[in-house]
Amino acid sequence: MSASGPYEIFPEAGGFWFSFVKNGKFAGALLAEGRSFDAAFKWSWDKGLNPGGEIKGLPIEQATWDRVPAHFRNKLLTFEECLQFDREMSP
Repeated sequence: MSASGPYEIFPEAGGFWFSFVKNGKFAGALLAEGRSFDAAFKWSWDKGLNPGGEIKGLPIEQATWDRVPAHFRNKLLTFEECLQFDREMSP
């Protein structure tokens, strides 16, 4: 998937991975449901799950999103939880 801007809809996306950096340090990661970066980003603010700072986001294809365990979805993840996520999602 490629993106030309934040308002582009990703029909194949089930959600987005957001990484946050504040003051040069990791501030968390978030797996947020949504079909556009903007909608998922706005949702993160509305729910108080955006710690502020710089953000990078990547779409997650629906087939991969369907494999994401529920306990990692829609919550701000610590660094340790990101490592656990990686272990659980690795083949």
